Amino acid sequence: MPICVLCTQGVTGKSPGLKCCGGCQKFYHAKCVGLTKSDVSRFQTPGLSWTCTNCRGTVDKRRSVIVADEDSDDFPLEETSSSQTLKVLHSIQKDMASMNIKYGDLLQSVNFCSDSITTFENTISTLTNKIKEIEKLTKENLNLRDEVKFLNSRVDTLEQQLRANDVEICGVPFKDNENVLKIVSEIGSAIDLPITEGDVDSFYRSSTFRTDLPKPIIVKFFKKIKKGAFLAAAKAKRRQNGSFRGLKIANISDQLYVNEHLTPKNKKLLRDTKLAAKSKQYKYIWTRNCVIFVRKDDRSRIIKISCDGDIEKLD
Repeated sequence: MPICVLCTQGVTGKSPGLKCCGGCQKFYHAKCVGLTKSDVSRFQTPGLSWTCTNCRGTVDKRRSVIVADEDSDDFPLEETSSSQTLKVLHSIQKDMASMNIKYGDLLQSVNFCSDSITTFENTISTLTNKIKEIEKLTKENLNLRDEVKFLNSRVDTLEQQLRANDVEICGVPFKDNENVLKIVSEIGSAIDLPITEGDVDSFYRSSTFRTDLPKPIIVKFFKKIKKGAFLAAAKAKRRQNGSFRGLKIANISDQLYVNEHLTPKNKKLLRDTKLAAKSKQYKYIWTRNCVIFVRKDDRSRIIKISCDGDIEKLD
């Protein structure tokens, strides 16, 4: 083992030294000649050499030798470099572990978002299908409503056609054991239109929602022309008597009205027409062949009323 000539101690890995490249070729501890570890590392560079103070006059250009104990596996410079490398590696490993955790969290979040998007897409698809179904049902419902409206109108038209030969006589008080045909005949005589049994197909008292008024008498004539004549005669008699509140016929009624036999729907339409026409100062309101007409004055055109929409158009 080399011996430092200054301290006579062995040069080892724990106490490294340098061999003089001058003429003495002796060994010196780095600390004995005032060298630091960085100085020792610097003299390891090819082309650099170290000589002791005694040999500085004759410098050998050979490289300085760093001597260590052959049995020692501990060299401070290498140990320092390896330790720093291990620290860096440990730091990198910690960073990688942290990144792996963050990556795992990120992957979990991405998977959650992906599942949420899939659920959202499925929900949207379900809602879209339901909306389409609702739109289809809505369209079918509108079609059915139009069809029902058309059928109701058709039924009302047919029902009104069945009443084409009917008249409705209102204001005749009910009497026990009354003879309705006789009452109709007496009314015919009073309006100057004789009525025989052969003119009348059927007759009866109809029901009414008002309990304070007598039930109207419905008379069905065999011929429509007879029905028209009966209505015209009653109207003429009322004008002749100057009465606008109905006919007065002895032993029959003090206030009697003869009208066309309208369906409940057309009766309501007639009532609504009268209210609207009155508010808008229409002079004439009448029915002919169970159809409602209005006229504002003698110079205005005649307007046919078939539905509520026609009433709304009145000006």
